[in-house]
Amino acid sequence: MSRRLKGEVLRGFADHRTRIGRAYTQLVRDKQAELGTFPKSAKPLLREWARIILELNQSVTELQKPSLRKRPTDFRRLRREVKVQRLMMLKLDQRLRYLAGLHQEATDPMAALFAEETAS
Repeated sequence: MSRRLKGEVLRGFADHRTRIGRAYTQLVRDKQAELGTFPKSAKPLLREWARIILELNQSVTELQKPSLRKRPTDFRRLRREVKVQRLMMLKLDQRLRYLAGLHQEATDPMAALFAEETAS
């Protein structure tokens, strides 16, 4: 059984002491700081968002290698994968922002009071 990470970070990798594990943890913590609290149901989305960003970084680094340009089929395949990863990243980011906004509205009674006041 693996040990739980501090700060409500879902485990995205087997070992978070590795370079990619630390990068994942930092991405998740930065997003949590940016958007505030999330509902529990959004935690897996946050994990997938961070993993896609790390995969995207690896793919872009691979695209920049000169040896890949000598293999045009692999280059085109990787370019297509990068496009899909970017789209997935943007969709997950949009969904996370939406869920964080709903969660903050539901937990902030002053926001509900203000919304009622402006509606009348």
